[in-house]
Amino acid sequence: MRNLIPTLLFCICLVPVSAWSFPAEILRALDGDTYQVLRLPDDHAAETHGQILRIRLYGIDSPERTQAYGAEASSQAHCFENVLVDIEATGIDKYGRTVALARLDDGSTIQEHLLRNGAAWVYPQFCKKSECNKWRKIESQARKNKVGLWDSASPTPPWRWRHMQNGKR
Repeated sequence: MRNLIPTLLFCICLVPVSAWSFPAEILRALDGDTYQVLRLPDDHAAETHGQILRIRLYGIDSPERTQAYGAEASSQAHCFENVLVDIEATGIDKYGRTVALARLDDGSTIQEHLLRNGAAWVYPQFCKKSECNKWRKIESQARKNKVGLWDSASPTPPWRWRHMQNGKR
């Protein structure tokens, strides 16, 4: 029995994280890039139906609630409440949230919509998938058109803002 647990853990690690996807309903936006979702029934994992998870959107970073444009970014995120999505997990972050792409019925992602509306940045440190190239173009277009946070002369990326806040403590 002692040898069985490490063997099972090893086998679980062999399953690619990108294969981990499931249908969900967005219950509520916790901030501009984090959602609480209800896992819906699917053919692969009936035992997890009804599970409530925190999802951190992969590859983007929205202004923090107390940061300039933070309330507006959160408001944009609230537009997706009660929407059905396909969650394509890419991993788990240091806070235990599932990091994922949130794909809508039309094949687009919530990430794209937030970027298009100037409610997020592409997060260069963490955006490595092929979608990121497309997202950079969407962000660039929003910047050019001064949409959302890009209407400000020089918006501060959330990762810099958090660093400055941590330095003040």
